[in-house]
Amino acid sequence: MSESYTQEFPTLTQATQTSQSSDKAGVPLDVAFGGSNTNDTATIYDDSEFANGIGLTGSGATSVTSITDPTDFNNQPFTTCLFGCPPKGPGLRSDVSDGGERVISADGLVWFTQAGGSYEASGAPNYSEIVAYNPANNGICNFQLPGGTAQATGIAATGTTIWVAEQGPDPAAGALPTGALDSFQPFADPNFPADCTQSATTSVIQNGQTTYTVSGGTFDQLATPPIGTVDFQFHRYLWPSGTTKNSDGTPASYYTPIMITPDPSSPNHLWVTDFNGDSVADVTVNPTAGTVAADPTTNKITSIYDHPLPGSLPWQVAVDDNYVYVADYGSQTLVRMSKTADAAGTFPIDFVQIPVTSDLEQGYGLALDQNNQKLYFTLANDQNLQTPPPPFDSGSTFGYVDLASWQPDVVLTNGQVVPQQPSGVVFTGLSENTNPSSGGDFRGIAVLSTSNGTQIALADSVRGPTADSNQVIRLCSTSPPSTC
Repeated sequence: MSESYTQEFPTLTQATQTSQSSDKAGVPLDVAFGGSNTNDTATIYDDSEFANGIGLTGSGATSVTSITDPTDFNNQPFTTCLFGCPPKGPGLRSDVSDGGERVISADGLVWFTQAGGSYEASGAPNYSEIVAYNPANNGICNFQLPGGTAQATGIAATGTTIWVAEQGPDPAAGALPTGALDSFQPFADPNFPADCTQSATTSVIQNGQTTYTVSGGTFDQLATPPIGTVDFQFHRYLWPSGTTKNSDGTPASYYTPIMITPDPSSPNHLWVTDFNGDSVADVTVNPTAGTVAADPTTNKITSIYDHPLPGSLPWQVAVDDNYVYVADYGSQTLVRMSKTADAAGTFPIDFVQIPVTSDLEQGYGLALDQNNQKLYFTLANDQNLQTPPPPFDSGSTFGYVDLASWQPDVVLTNGQVVPQQPSGVVFTGLSENTNPSSGGDFRGIAVLSTSNGTQIALADSVRGPTADSNQVIRLCSTSPPSTC
């Protein structure tokens, strides 16, 4: 059903997005609460496109404070497609990343991805970075991934291991675009400062060993004299490419790993959405060592099982003890897959079609509440990037599905499938309230349950004639507002 967001979240705070670089600020793509292990649960962090850092929004704040990565200025590690990439443009060097797709809170630190806009621009390496921010001392650790052909998107943590999904070309795959699953243990070596102090903020991972330089050092891996050598136990495993077979011999199609979520009930499993493969992959890993079974000749992952999904372009993935949930970017669909095979050996799949006001809305963000009772979602709207003529279509949606009501589809004796529509809420009024002249573009979503109630964080951007107002939205079910 539809209802005004004010019925469940009477308290609203809009935090305007300030510039996160010398001259650019892009659409916020993901948000995360600080988390109990960073002692700042009231803080919202956001990762954005066309930025060189993250935003920080404190409790009750109405503006976003920029936390910049000081190593990016003047070093231009990225290729930007802001002014066109091949074949439409040359691909220019930039000190800001085109894509900041994911931010998480783990082990007392806030981790986020930074990647350029193209890994195909001739003569223009496109370095990707994984950055850690320490809220306790404002320290920054910058981990540059090896090679100049990667776009880091998803990131996840299992214990002391950080996992990264990279989309990029695999030379062994010819023209097929594929990527990699990386892992590293950032503070396994006592010679590297685990508190991310400003005295050693840049790290460059190279072939299992890492050299790091002081803040402001060059990103030229060949020219930089190593100041210190640190073993981060870095591993890169190539994503299987093209139409191939799962480890059990069943057909599979692997192309572009995007987002990663660890399995809460099986620590040795990661769930990874394959954007161009229209599937979600179950990857068996060693979460402590950060290793994955791979072919010794090709280094391609072998401990993987591909699950094709209905729809197209799966983006975010969420996992509970029994199910895997996927937001489909190519439609307005939420997909649920059982983690347990049925008697026929298949993994049952059912889905929910979210009612929308615009065909341009696309599945994007997912977040489970702390008790796995509600699955919150966002449907994004890319229209202002397409620069259509007025009137502008401002549709963008967020809401939740009541998971207890989501029952499997019924299959009749004649084979007909009868979908069982679960109950839930599609919230209305937020786009109109926060962006009265145009509309919203809700992307990342995060949920925080406290003794005072529930908080929702949303990454939002104005959709309309002038897309220049990006913001983080905090919604609270608490009353009075001072408890939010």
